[in-house]
Amino acid sequence: MVKLTDCNLNYEKNGKGPVIVFVHGLSDDLNFWKPLTSYYEKNYTTIAIDNRGHGKTTYKNGTISMPQLQEDIYQLLQYLKIKKVILIGFSMGGNISLSFTIHHPEMVEKLILMSSFSKTSPELREQFGDIYCDLDKGLGEFYDAMIPLVLPEDVICKYEDALEHGREKCLTKNQEGIKESIIAGLEFDVTDKLKNITQPTLIIGGKDDCLTPNELMIKINNEIPDSKLVFLENTKHNILIPSNINKIRELVDEFIEN
Repeated sequence: MVKLTDCNLNYEKNGKGPVIVFVHGLSDDLNFWKPLTSYYEKNYTTIAIDNRGHGKTTYKNGTISMPQLQEDIYQLLQYLKIKKVILIGFSMGGNISLSFTIHHPEMVEKLILMSSFSKTSPELREQFGDIYCDLDKGLGEFYDAMIPLVLPEDVICKYEDALEHGREKCLTKNQEGIKESIIAGLEFDVTDKLKNITQPTLIIGGKDDCLTPNELMIKINNEIPDSKLVFLENTKHNILIPSNINKIRELVDEFIEN
C-alpha cells in the first residue's frame, strides 16, 4: 500500500527483472491477474494494482476518472523509482493503459491490451447503461447479469461452484466505486490519439465478445502503427479463462521477448 495524493493505492510487487505492470478491469482486483503474475514473476518484476474504487485501494468519492486512474499508476511508478515498464491492461484496465501510454510514452516499452476499446460506441454505451441499472439493483444482480456476458456457457457450467464463490465475494465490493468507473468508461475517447502510439502493441480479444465488439479492437489495431491483433475462439469478454491461459502466456512470451 502506498499513499498517493488522495488515495491509498494497494499493489503487489513480486519477482525480479524487467517490470510488467498489470491493470485490471471493472469490478475486478489485482487477484484477477494471478494466472499471469505467478508465471511471469519467475523472470520479471510483476506489479499488480487495485484501481481506486476496487480491491483494497481507498479513495475519495467522486475522484474516479480515466486521467486520474492513469495518474495513479504514474505516481506509483515514481514512488517505486521505475522508469520503464511493459504495460498489460484488461478491459477498463486496457483503457487506463492506453491513457497512460499516451500521457507517458517514455515510460512504456511495450503495450498489451485485452478486451479493450478506445471509445464507447453507441452499442457499448447501451451495454454500460444496462450494467449500471443492474448495479443499481445490487451487487448480486450486477454479478448475475455480468457472468453470461463475460463467460461462455461451457465455462459457466464447468465452474459453477467457483462462480458461486465469486458471487459471494462480489457482494463485498465497492458498489459506488464500480458506478464511478462505469461513468469514467462512458467518457473515454482516445481514438484520435492512437496513431501517436509508437510502442509495439499486442491486442488480444475474444471472438465472441459481446461487451467489447470485435470492431472496436480492430479499430485500435488499424490506428496503432506497430500493433498485432489476435482473437481467441470460443471466448467472450473475459479472455483469462482456464482453457486460454497457456495460449495467452505463449502470445505474451513471444511478444515481449522479440
